Amino acid sequence: MSARAAADPAESTRRALLGRPRRTVTALALATTLALAGLPAAGAAEPAPAAPPPAGTSAAAGTMPSSVAGPLQTAPSQLAFAGVAGEGCAAEQSVSVVTWDDTEYDWTAEADAPWVQLSAAAGTTPSQLTVTVDCAALPAGVHDAVVTISVAGDPAPGQDAPSPALVPVFAVVNPDSPVRVATWKDGHAGAFSSSTDDGRSSGAADLSASGAAGTFVMNGTEPPADYPALHAAGHEIGSHLVSHFCWEVDRPTLTREIVDNVAGVAQATGSYDEVVSLVWPCGFRSIEYGVVAADHFLSARGYTINQLEDPTPADFMNLKSYNSHEHEPAPPADLRSIVDAAEAQGAWANLVLHDFTNDDGAITYATDRDVWVAPIGTVVKYILQRDRTVVAGYTETDDALTFEVRRLPLPSSPVRDFEAAVTEADEVTFQVELPSGRHAADVSVAGVSRPFAVSGAEPAIVTFSAPVTTTVETVRLALSATAPPVIALDAARVRLASVGGDDVLTRTLRVENAGGGELSWWARAEPAWLTAQPDAGEGELTVRADVRDLPTGVHRGEVLVGSDADANVVRVPVTVAVGDAETEVLALDYEDRSALHADGWDFVARTPSGTPRDTEHAPREQGGVRYTPAGLRIPAGTGDLWADFNDSRNTLFRDLPDDWSSVQARVLFDPYLDYQQAGIAIYGHDDHYVELTRAYNSYAGRNAIALISETGGVPDDSRRTRTTATSFLLRLERGAGDAVSGSFSSDGGSTWIDVGGVGNAVDEPRLALVTASSPRGLPYATVSEVRVTTGHVTPTPTPTPSPTPTPTPSPTPTPTPTPTPTPVPVPEPGPGEELWVFDHPDRAGLLGDGWDFVGRTAGGQPRDTEASTPGVEYGPHGLRVPAGPGDLWEGMNDTRNTLFRDLPADWTSARVGLSFDPSADFQHAGIVLYGHDDDYIELTRAFNSYVGGNGVALISELGGVATDHPRWRTDAVEVTLRLERDADAGTVTGWASDDEGSGWHRVGTVPRDIPGARLAINVAGSTSGAPVATLHYAIVATTGGA
Repeated sequence: MSARAAADPAESTRRALLGRPRRTVTALALATTLALAGLPAAGAAEPAPAAPPPAGTSAAAGTMPSSVAGPLQTAPSQLAFAGVAGEGCAAEQSVSVVTWDDTEYDWTAEADAPWVQLSAAAGTTPSQLTVTVDCAALPAGVHDAVVTISVAGDPAPGQDAPSPALVPVFAVVNPDSPVRVATWKDGHAGAFSSSTDDGRSSGAADLSASGAAGTFVMNGTEPPADYPALHAAGHEIGSHLVSHFCWEVDRPTLTREIVDNVAGVAQATGSYDEVVSLVWPCGFRSIEYGVVAADHFLSARGYTINQLEDPTPADFMNLKSYNSHEHEPAPPADLRSIVDAAEAQGAWANLVLHDFTNDDGAITYATDRDVWVAPIGTVVKYILQRDRTVVAGYTETDDALTFEVRRLPLPSSPVRDFEAAVTEADEVTFQVELPSGRHAADVSVAGVSRPFAVSGAEPAIVTFSAPVTTTVETVRLALSATAPPVIALDAARVRLASVGGDDVLTRTLRVENAGGGELSWWARAEPAWLTAQPDAGEGELTVRADVRDLPTGVHRGEVLVGSDADANVVRVPVTVAVGDAETEVLALDYEDRSALHADGWDFVARTPSGTPRDTEHAPREQGGVRYTPAGLRIPAGTGDLWADFNDSRNTLFRDLPDDWSSVQARVLFDPYLDYQQAGIAIYGHDDHYVELTRAYNSYAGRNAIALISETGGVPDDSRRTRTTATSFLLRLERGAGDAVSGSFSSDGGSTWIDVGGVGNAVDEPRLALVTASSPRGLPYATVSEVRVTTGHVTPTPTPTPSPTPTPTPSPTPTPTPTPTPTPVPVPEPGPGEELWVFDHPDRAGLLGDGWDFVGRTAGGQPRDTEASTPGVEYGPHGLRVPAGPGDLWEGMNDTRNTLFRDLPADWTSARVGLSFDPSADFQHAGIVLYGHDDDYIELTRAFNSYVGGNGVALISELGGVATDHPRWRTDAVEVTLRLERDADAGTVTGWASDDEGSGWHRVGTVPRDIPGARLAINVAGSTSGAPVATLHYAIVATTGGA
């Protein structure tokens, strides 16, 4: 009940606003948004949302905001403040005030309750005002008020005053009792989220290895290939708009960008209801943007802010975050510091990643600190529920504490039912102070027991979490004068191993009572090959693993042991390593350092003179090795084995059998700075080894698997195979004469890719796990499994003496013919298309086909781009154009050998087929819609280490200011690039294909056309060397064409 008097003359109006019933709409609620924004409905000129709502999506939408009736619109649709009686409500929250009319309006604002304070009583659209509440003097209960925002001034004669915008304000003041709603889930001191932009998956490996989840946001209308799997693994998938606009667009365009992008995200999540988070591209967010976004999302994350977020954000549509290192303004030099700050200040740290996991080890570090690590959407749902949770009716008896909980509804929306986004997993955490001398025996909510934890003493605090809905539920905390039974096991993990011939492996666990009273327990195990016997009782418990049908490798299960007295459950991870007579399989989920050493590993390297070198460095909390159920997590520190460095840190070693034939390791690693590496080695000493690592080196193609051989202190790292895989298998195989070859697999061992081989016989070899050479931060490699195989070594044959040959006159050598290049298929032109094949025999043939080399300066002057050193090569298998040092980018305007031709006025698309394999920063080749040197839209196959290396780039420049849009990551050499024009919408969209046009990837959309533009093909931007692009064909379509 409200604390305000029911006799208030405005009460009926207020009740209509605060308690308006939900309006049920169809699953086409998103299409309704289009109509609200003035966009065409389905079947009109613009397409409907990209996909129908997936099965399981809620068909209910929230209440239409009252403000749409007048010229002012506000967001959010309501404000909620939370506090405890006598302690006040510390948060401040913003209200955005906008109009969609052509004219901006002056407005006035007032609140109808004295405990609501406004930062401004008047303003002009668009603007924000801040609302705070003084609830220190309010009694316990739910208090409501309304902020009325009206158009300033008197209406014109004969006209009614425009309807005001009304913003409900709630103050939830819970009683000063032993019950508190925890600021963060599970009572953590702070919160931490990692979000990755632009359809990338950076950070996923570290999050998964840490048992945590993050937020990944996509552009376009189709999810990246790995996003459904990320969602299935527990990560959040969010929106980043279709086209990654970093500038302001109108309301209809922004709404379409949101609607179509959300439909694409829902393909990965399976439901619109799960899509609750937006990330602003480039951090660009106007006040109007926030109002539009509030209809579709619970939150929108900002950028270029570099601040902690408050426990209750002032603006949910512009959450504070910290930049990734490659962007200005620069974040803290060591991003682990934001974790410490969140923990110390009780705040929320939002870390942003793009193309790299350049987090300085912050993700792994956060899982060790007293911060809650969760996706943005999960944290936002917790905050919104927490601030609306009402605690009432606290009573205390000798045998129990009881109280009631419920919450207010979440903010409403005309197109989304945000209540449908809240699931059983979105719990609220409560902390209850126990009476002196009493113990917690059980916690139940609505009659269902909940797990709980007890911390501290006199007073002890009980912490538990439970779903909270708008229905009142009773919480009962059973009390006992004596300590209740508590399950204790004599092992936190169970590790079993088979070397072949075993049917069943067993391990006995002792189940003990670490509390009081009598313990009666139950046990179960999963999956089916794992059992726990007996399934209930007292004393010992036997874990049995039936390995008869398990293939070679590491298999994981879990034993759960619970008490009949409460809902607390002890979970015991079980790992079974299954080998055979020739293969030893090692699971690296050691419980601690002692278990690691007991299994034959050590940290002792050898100098070239044979002196031991201890590589162990730093305890866990200072960046040392972490022993986790997922495997060994080893930081890549500053040391290295390279040449005379010989200062590697936390390098692990074990002896190899004399007849070893191969070693293999399963590794997670995502390097992002020069020389960072992690992998395996056949190790003799610090100057004699063969090493296979996942490495990053900007001087050698960036991301790759590198095979490094060192003899006598002279290393060779010439053997590399490029890959961006972050989860992979590494394998070193021993051949004849102790030659060693390296290969890797990124598909679990189904296929193996050769990296190379070396004839480097290592004396007295040991197996080494190597992480090394980070110039900054501590990226972690997770090594979960190692296999050592014996036998199958090809023996070195005993040489047969050869007779001295009679010299034979050398014949005149036959010249080796130059191989004929494999022709690239040239597509047949469709209706309305014109095709040009670049098989010209010479320059005259090219020019005679309508092409020229003449660019245009911004002032309209011709600029001859033709260059002869190096020059264009003509021939039947394509036009070979070298990438020179020039570029169109902003003020450079010095491209070489750029080709141009006129475009018909009614052109609709232009595409080019080409081959290009760039390897140094800024090298690119592709197609350009060209007005002049400072006005163009360019789509190229490019390399740029600052934005992820290889990819297809969409660049738009206007007035000498260039915008580099998000890139489609690809290593493809043969590509087809297409620019597609929508003359009615005034947009140009870039598409790319790596399979000759069978499938297309949308790179992005530029919201402008270039009247009178020419078609250009540009090969440029080389900072090192002159890689050649081979142009195969160009096709231009006009109205009515394909």
